[in-house]
Amino acid sequence: MLQNGRPLICDRIVKEIEIRIASDRERGASELYREALAILRKWLAEEVLDEQCFKRMLGALVKGQPSMAPMLNLANRLLLSLVEGWDKVKEEVDREIEECERRIDEVVSNAVKHLAQFRRFATVSYSSTIKRLFERLSQEKEVSLMIGKGDPVEYGLRLADELVDFRVETWITTDALLPYAVKQVDAVVVGADSVDEYLMVNGAGTFALVLAARHYGVPVYVVCGTEKFLPTLLSRYHVVKEEPFPQKLQKPHKVFYRIFDVTPVDLITGFITEKGVWDKEAFKSFISQLPVSNEFHSLLEL
Repeated sequence: MLQNGRPLICDRIVKEIEIRIASDRERGASELYREALAILRKWLAEEVLDEQCFKRMLGALVKGQPSMAPMLNLANRLLLSLVEGWDKVKEEVDREIEECERRIDEVVSNAVKHLAQFRRFATVSYSSTIKRLFERLSQEKEVSLMIGKGDPVEYGLRLADELVDFRVETWITTDALLPYAVKQVDAVVVGADSVDEYLMVNGAGTFALVLAARHYGVPVYVVCGTEKFLPTLLSRYHVVKEEPFPQKLQKPHKVFYRIFDVTPVDLITGFITEKGVWDKEAFKSFISQLPVSNEFHSLLEL
């Protein structure tokens, strides 16, 4: 029981995080980030706040989606805010909820300006930010987008289907053929779940696409907000998990399967963010200045 006799709701909120955040394999990092903020805001509206419960919730976010930088960054920032008291924590959550939509709008606006020189694009996996980018690009000119369908889960096909009603000429190909076909486009654009000093995490198939693009001299841009950028000291907690294979196999094969893969940052041409378009040096300078809580490691022990 809490001090005022109200039932302890911590277990229920942690369970809610497990169901709505940790178990979700459909939505991307930006969408799940907004969901996490909504859950935290609801809990912070309670009259009695418990520090241990709060840290359990932050730990559940980090452990639930350890490949998604926004979860790690949010937990880190809120730990830093907690040192100044609950009012500071509430202020940080409210500010971030307000900033989310503005940040995406600014990312997309900067991307539209920078990518105006190109007409033919390629991407892989599903990204709500990439979807918004092509909705905006299609209002200004005719563009084409080649997308890997997704195998065995059709994340790319979902993106293509959602762009059908816009003036986007969508081309579907297999994930295996997309690296070969990338020589036909002007630029590759991808979202990201996480970017640290050395590696970018995104939907599986990104590494092969980026590697082929650079071989053919096609520029590669990561389009995302800075909440996806992970300080070096947090990258040790950042994990790309193996997943259960989503199809039933008829024979007893061993399986290696992941939803995400990792791509070396040095292969990226530029990062299009709400703060502008950065090269690798500007990106690395930004993450080197991000503060990290000394208590972050304790979240994984709760």
